[in-house]
Amino acid sequence: MLPSLTINYKCIFCDNCRLICPEGAITYDKDFYLIDTWLCSLCNICVELCPVDCIQYTTRDNSAKEREVERLLHFPISSKTPS
Repeated sequence: MLPSLTINYKCIFCDNCRLICPEGAITYDKDFYLIDTWLCSLCNICVELCPVDCIQYTTRDNSAKEREVERLLHFPISSKTPS
């Protein structure tokens, strides 16, 4: 399981998170914000700054993109072995 941040439905589109992100990991796409888990360093600045607490930690299984990187690099990125 890999930790990541997600922005939920409580978002009021204040744009603070995108503007403050030191990694440039947060983008706005039409009607929602996205956090790029490959760019995000989990620094927690956006979580602290959010006025409505809509940014939350989540964990997820290896995605197809991560499994492909593991296959190309010939070693697992996480402790879980790919299926």
